[in-house]
Amino acid sequence: MELRVHDPVVPAAIVPFATACSNPLACAEGADALVLATPWPAYGELRIADLARVMAGRVIVDPYRLLYGEEAAAAGFEYHSLGRPPPLARKDRAFLMLNHCNDRPVAPSRVVVMGAGGFVGNAIATRLERDQVAVLRVTRQQADLLAPDGAERLAVLLCPEDVLVAVSALAPCRNSMMLRDNTIIVAAMLKAAAAVPLAHVVNISSDAVYADSAAALTEASVKAPVSLHGIMHLAREIMFASELGTPLAILRPTLIYGAADPHNGYGPNCFWRLALAGEPIKLFGKGEERRDHVAIEDVAELAVRVIYRRSVGALNIATGVTTSFREIAEMVIRLTGQSVPIEEVPRTGPMPHNGYRPFDITTCRAAFPDFGFTPLQTGLGKMAEVATRPAIAAMV
Repeated sequence: MELRVHDPVVPAAIVPFATACSNPLACAEGADALVLATPWPAYGELRIADLARVMAGRVIVDPYRLLYGEEAAAAGFEYHSLGRPPPLARKDRAFLMLNHCNDRPVAPSRVVVMGAGGFVGNAIATRLERDQVAVLRVTRQQADLLAPDGAERLAVLLCPEDVLVAVSALAPCRNSMMLRDNTIIVAAMLKAAAAVPLAHVVNISSDAVYADSAAALTEASVKAPVSLHGIMHLAREIMFASELGTPLAILRPTLIYGAADPHNGYGPNCFWRLALAGEPIKLFGKGEERRDHVAIEDVAELAVRVIYRRSVGALNIATGVTTSFREIAEMVIRLTGQSVPIEEVPRTGPMPHNGYRPFDITTCRAAFPDFGFTPLQTGLGKMAEVATRPAIAAMV
């Protein structure tokens, strides 16, 4: 048996019968078990995916809870810590990842898209219709889920074996009344789903459900939202998971961009509109925070793939690449050909998510190995093409 050790401060020579390693990951390589005996910050930065790749065994002893136990358990590790019960029983881990009920893509008989009038709902419906799948686009006019009879009106529209895509939400959620109304919307969908046997439900959630972390986020990362918007989406997820008796997939896209986005949120969509109007692009601070941005077309494509495979579990929709807002502003200026200045606006508070929100997209790659995300430069270029069309240019 070989013992390997690493410590960023204490010389390894004090353990003469052990092999000294130059870094933590090298220490874990080929190991049957890993013990994090001291709470050095560098050990908390270890990625579960990297440990799974290099270790021979699947045992982690982490008394100080430097790593995320649920993430380790989801990756197949036997995880032990002090003062906390084991993360999840093996039988309960499937929901942390994405599993396919169909071994090949199969188009359903019909898909009902709740919130089809919105940016994301319309994109998913349009992508399905491109494959000639029957789609029922439901908006508030057809079924107002905040009305007393909202659930009954939706139930009338549903047919057995429908796939329901739950996009309807009041977002972003800014106050307690909106939070309440969003739970009412989900309660109505659940009541309607209980009345009609559905084949599959796909809930469009958000990466806002996750706690801030310097480590790359995975589907097993801690859910501890700090905003009402994140709390709203997590509440929706829990409601669906607790009460729905139908196969459920939860999709958590990060920041979405696209030419048809009606919102004017900070980032690609806002920067485009400012540049095309010949106005300065304003950055908070120096625009140094780095975020992951995903094209609406990619969100729609992955949603459709999840529907066709009748997938269950959770999937983050993120590219795995972070880009600063300054870099995005500079890209937009180049692509629009507009000579607009970039102005720096002093911050009035801390940077959201501590200025960095990376993703580990291992689950997406494993679930759909033939799928590739649109590079940000390419996606912004497509927005430039759309912006030159008269119908879009008139909206700017």
